[in-house]
Amino acid sequence: MSKHNIVSYNILLNLYGLYYQSDKALKTYHQMCQQGHQPDDKTYVLLLHTLCQTPNKINDVKRIFSTIEEHKRGPMVTAAMIAALTRAQLFDEVNDLLKKLPKENILFYAMKANSNETTEKFHYPIS
Repeated sequence: MSKHNIVSYNILLNLYGLYYQSDKALKTYHQMCQQGHQPDDKTYVLLLHTLCQTPNKINDVKRIFSTIEEHKRGPMVTAAMIAALTRAQLFDEVNDLLKKLPKENILFYAMKANSNETTEKFHYPIS
C-alpha cells in the first residue's frame, strides 16, 4: 500500500515547481501513475507549469496533455497548456488549440488579458 495519496503527490509537484526541479516532477508523476493514483486537474496544472519552466521539456508537456481525454480537460489544464505553448513561442499550436475552444469560453478572454506581449500572435475569431 502506498504511503502517498493524490494530495501528497500534488504537494511534491508544487514544491518541485517552486524550485525548478522538472525532472523530479516528471519522475514523481510517473511514480504516482504507476502506483495507481489518478491525476486530477491540480496535478496536471502543477506538472505542466513545472515542465514548461524548462525549454527542452515542451515535448513532455505535449505528450502529457495528449494523454488527457479531451472531455476531461478542465479550463485550468487547458490554460496551463496554452501558457506552456506560449512560453515555448509555439504560437501556431496555441492558435490551433484556441480554435477548438468555444468562443464564449472565459478561459480565452482571461488568457488574452494576461498575454499583452504576445496577443498579436493569436488569430482567434471573436465575432
